[in-house]
Amino acid sequence: MKSRIILCLVTAALATGAQAIESPGWMAKKINGYASLAGRASTILNDRAGYGDVRAALQLKNNWAVGLSASGLYYDKKLSTLVQDGTYHLNLAYSGVFVEKLFNLGGNVQLSISLMTGLGVAQYQYDKEYRQEKVWKEEIIDQTTFGVQELNLTLMHRLTGPWWIGMVASLRQSAPVELVATPQNLLKNGGVGFSLKRTF
Repeated sequence: MKSRIILCLVTAALATGAQAIESPGWMAKKINGYASLAGRASTILNDRAGYGDVRAALQLKNNWAVGLSASGLYYDKKLSTLVQDGTYHLNLAYSGVFVEKLFNLGGNVQLSISLMTGLGVAQYQYDKEYRQEKVWKEEIIDQTTFGVQELNLTLMHRLTGPWWIGMVASLRQSAPVELVATPQNLLKNGGVGFSLKRTF
């Protein structure tokens, strides 16, 4: 699916950035950062759904950080409202830049708040078994892009060395999502989940 391909590409870019952070040389001595993975439970179209997140950030002075993030929707329900000849899925992903403030609550506990601004893509796509004879663009029922902002609050605890685990809560806003027969506030909700972080 196209949104999953986009998420994979962004993930690869973030992984490359994380490798650059820990590469040897004069920059590695002056720049700190982290890479993280998270999973959040949420809702969409009045059903349960989930989001997978990847982040990479550079840590600045006074416990500020800036970075890139990418999120992809996991929503496996087969839909049929818009068509008469099969079923389809909702695919959705977004990515952007974020600014984060970190608060040390002790040597092994850290609280952070971040604001992300970015762009996303959402689409309704026929399931493959109903459209094997079609080229990819004929499998898409409708597609749109949108702007998105997300506020995250994360509480982390050090596992060992550079590894941290914690809980994340998020609140998301977006520009109207203009998909056929879909509420424009499709993404206006929150989520909670777990995060794993590796510092460098």
